[in-house]
Amino acid sequence: MQDLREFNSGADYDAQYDALYENEITTLSKVAAERGGPVLDICCGTGIVTIAVAANNPELEVVGFDISKAMMAHGKVKASNQNVTNVSFHQGDMVHFDLFDLNLEFETAFMTGNSFQGLMSQKDMRQTLKNIHDHMAPKGKFFLDTRLAENFDFSVQKEFVQGESYTDSNGRMVNYFSKLIKHDVDNNICYIEKMRRYEDGTEVPSGIDLKFFDYEELLGHIKDCGFKVMGEYSSWSLDSFDEDGAGVVLELKA
Repeated sequence: MQDLREFNSGADYDAQYDALYENEITTLSKVAAERGGPVLDICCGTGIVTIAVAANNPELEVVGFDISKAMMAHGKVKASNQNVTNVSFHQGDMVHFDLFDLNLEFETAFMTGNSFQGLMSQKDMRQTLKNIHDHMAPKGKFFLDTRLAENFDFSVQKEFVQGESYTDSNGRMVNYFSKLIKHDVDNNICYIEKMRRYEDGTEVPSGIDLKFFDYEELLGHIKDCGFKVMGEYSSWSLDSFDEDGAGVVLELKA
């Protein structure tokens, strides 16, 4: 089972990552405005993108779902505090989620933050793609991002590597560290340990597991599951795809 310790606190997640989603918000708000609703955010977390897209398109119905109760609870509070009333949150995992009781066919769907790499097997990946397809309107658009295995450094690290420091939801300075502790070559899964060190010396461990898919094989599975690839980009700014880059953003049509 995937390590979910990284998602225990919605407020702390926002403190570290909120400012990193500007390009996603800009692009997906524009896509939603052009296509109309309803809109679906898969693995929405605290609603960083969900709420912003809803706020930028108040006439559209926006739905987010996530597996983490803590992240979703924080998202609901944020939406209420910001008086964004056209967004709703639902709990579920991306493999088995069922929103059919909402009686909605989604014109636009998206999955940001490399959440696609939380799918730990080919079976789960295909079931997720089929499930998303079944929730979408005919010719609806689905955007996702993922890191490219072909260009990722899978070297195991003995020591923590320091990343960007940040201020948490309580105003405390946090030094952030991570290290890749294991690479399951057969299944192409990376196990990453994380550590947050606070001003008083307190250390809080967490972790995340990342599954990598061969890119050409992934494109084949996407097509098998009913989607057509409409665009390949190097970032959420929709820059031209760079096969030597770190990741890819895919624009798919149901």
